[in-house]
Amino acid sequence: MTRPGPPTATASCRAALALALLLAGGSSPEARAQQNAELPVNIIATKFLEGRFQMPVTCTQKDGTQIEVHEGVVFRPAKNRDGTQMLKMTFFGIAGSDLARCYNIVHSSVPDRRGVLYLSYSSFDKRSDTGIKNFVRSLERGPLEYVITGGRLQIQSIGDPEAEAQVIRFDGKSTPLYVSAVAYGSDADKLLGRPPLVNGRRPRRLNFRIVGPGDFRFETAYLEDSSRMQ
Repeated sequence: MTRPGPPTATASCRAALALALLLAGGSSPEARAQQNAELPVNIIATKFLEGRFQMPVTCTQKDGTQIEVHEGVVFRPAKNRDGTQMLKMTFFGIAGSDLARCYNIVHSSVPDRRGVLYLSYSSFDKRSDTGIKNFVRSLERGPLEYVITGGRLQIQSIGDPEAEAQVIRFDGKSTPLYVSAVAYGSDADKLLGRPPLVNGRRPRRLNFRIVGPGDFRFETAYLEDSSRMQ
């Protein structure tokens, strides 16, 4: 007998999307499904990322003590000046005192990242009745591509308070943010583990990659905070 292989990243991402949309809100599942089916694709893309995500981090304090912490990132809906739907991505950094080094099995060094980025999801599709179908097709073709339209990140090395913080400004630029499901068997898969179902669905495990501005590069995987799932 042939054993079924591991679930693909696209399949898990599609399942997470369907369940997250179906379970969101306070009306019946049937009503929510109908409401979501009629949403344009940019609204669905916004709903898909809403919530808090976190990455496990091990930190060594200056006295040699090891502590387990998280780097947190939160996505919340926002409005552009022209009233169009956007996302606000907030980095909360790493909480702790007298830290000498922070790391995990994916990153040998994790800095303290703090700041706010504003994102939009562009689509030429204007039909509200095909939003979910088109969003799923985007998932099947590859990573989702959001656009960072503004904001700034301050990145501070941990363990060297005298080092000057790096400030990355995104204002006036259109920088891509690529979003994909964590690949089965990857280091990120081992780091985040296989979380149990919460209220009928499994917490999302997503990889975020930013290319630019300039030579800035960022790629990190996060797990949805299950304590905040509805």
